[in-house]
Amino acid sequence: VIHGSWTALCAVGIVVGVLALLWFLSFEGIAAGPAVVVAVVGVLVVIAIESLTYTIIRVTGGLPTEFGHITYTGVILAAYLFGWRGAVLAGVLGGFLLGPFAELSGVRNDGQEAWLTRTIAYAGVGLLTGLLFERARTSIRAWRDTAVRVAAREREGMVALARGAEAKDTDTGDHIKRVQ
Repeated sequence: VIHGSWTALCAVGIVVGVLALLWFLSFEGIAAGPAVVVAVVGVLVVIAIESLTYTIIRVTGGLPTEFGHITYTGVILAAYLFGWRGAVLAGVLGGFLLGPFAELSGVRNDGQEAWLTRTIAYAGVGLLTGLLFERARTSIRAWRDTAVRVAAREREGMVALARGAEAKDTDTGDHIKRVQ
């Protein structure tokens, strides 16, 4: 039973990971480069965390147990790396592993209502956390753009002051233009 469970777990993890990666890449418009490497590694780490949670629960005797909360680690990591879409998908994966998959693989489970509630909670936390991360990223981009604009305006102001001072001094005429 354990060998079959691990084979099924690996198959589910690989399929869900590939689907998550393709889904993420299609929304983010990533074609190639370092971002793809981060995405692939991120998907693998999230799947590893979800699989580790399943394994710990299996070894400790099944559900209900507090170890199910380890799944939130993968969900929050997915929210940070992939936004709300990836986090919701990680929450659904965690709910599936601790619900129907656990039941099919012989792990003591706490019933259909419990795993449905757990899946909704995982996905809900993923949605909220992902939206908060995306809002923070948007704010950071806006602050960075503002800082660049302010720095450019300050530079323009300094050059204007220097030109004004230079205009009064005929010995250095157009020095600012020559050194820019």
